[in-house]
Amino acid sequence: SFDETEKTVFTGNTLQLDVIFTPENTTDKTLVWESSNPETVSVDGNGVISAHQTGSAVITATSVSNGFTASITIFAADPEITSVTLKKAPSKTNYTYKSGESLSLDGIELEVAYSDGTVKTVTDTSVMTASGFSDKQEGSQTVSVEYKGCKTEFTVTVGYVWWKWIIRIL
Repeated sequence: SFDETEKTVFTGNTLQLDVIFTPENTTDKTLVWESSNPETVSVDGNGVISAHQTGSAVITATSVSNGFTASITIFAADPEITSVTLKKAPSKTNYTYKSGESLSLDGIELEVAYSDGTVKTVTDTSVMTASGFSDKQEGSQTVSVEYKGCKTEFTVTVGYVWWKWIIRIL
C-alpha cells in the first residue's frame, strides 16, 4: 500500500513513490509500475513519477511475487506564480511623439518565480499584455506588463525628432 491515497506534484517535477509492504519482512519486493495516463504522469521501473502536464493519473504498483496491487492518484498541477520581475527591457524604449508607433515588446525578458522554488525566463511576447503607452504623450511613461495575472513595469521615452523642432520653428 501507499501511505497516501492521493498526492499533488507540480508539472516538471519528479517524485519517488514508496510502497509499504505487509508483512514488512516480505522477501521479494519486486514491483511492476504502471500509469493510467502516462502523457500526464509517467512512472519508471523504480517508482519515480514525472509530472508532464496538468491532469491526473492513477499509479499502480503490482507485486511480482503475489500479484497484490497498491494504487495512488497523482494530480499534476502547475505551480503558482509568486513574482514577475523585469530581467531585460524591450529592445526599443524610445519612441517618436505622434508617430503612430505601437509599443514593441521584442527583446523583453521576464523572470518568473514559482511556488515550487523554480525560476524561469519568459520571452514569448504573445503571452504578455502591456498597458500604459501612448505616442501622443511626450516624456517618460511607465509601461505595465502582465504575465498570467502578475505585473511588472519598465519605462519608455516618447520625444520629438530633432528635425520636427526645426519645422515647428520655421
